[in-house]
Order: sequence, then C-alpha cells, then structure tokens
Amino acid sequence: MAQTYLLSTPALCMDKGHYTLTGNMTLHGVTKSVTFDLQYRGTVTNPQTNQPSAGFIASGTLNALYWGLAVSLALPC
Repeated sequence: MAQTYLLSTPALCMDKGHYTLTGNMTLHGVTKSVTFDLQYRGTVTNPQTNQPSAGFIASGTLNALYWGLAVSLALPC
C-alpha cells in the first residue's frame, strides 16, 4: 500500500479565514513541494481530548505525473 507524507511549514494568513499551506509531500518515495489553499471552517471542542480543534478545507491540484505515476483510465467496452 502506498504511503503519503506531508511535512508542512506554518500556514500563512492571506486574509480573514483564508490561508496558504506549503510543504513537501512524499508519495511513492518521491518528494515534491506542494501548496494548498486553506479555508477556516471553525473551532469545536474535541470530545476525546476536551481541547479545541480547528477545522479547515484544503484545496489544490495534484498531478500524478509529477511523482512519476502513470494513470490508466481505460474503460471496458
């Protein structure tokens, strides 16, 4: 099974509720720099730890070829 790792730098605040997250993503042993846009969705109390947890939506585009992965989308007839 493939493992993916993301080692990020601190998120940069672009404006209220919007951030940019940059880091190094490793996929199939290949590490590349990636950037994601983050949108803050709110904070709630985590019921397991009783500590605040922040929620974000991350968006971005990952190209499998960037990591040397071939994608086959052959459809059966």
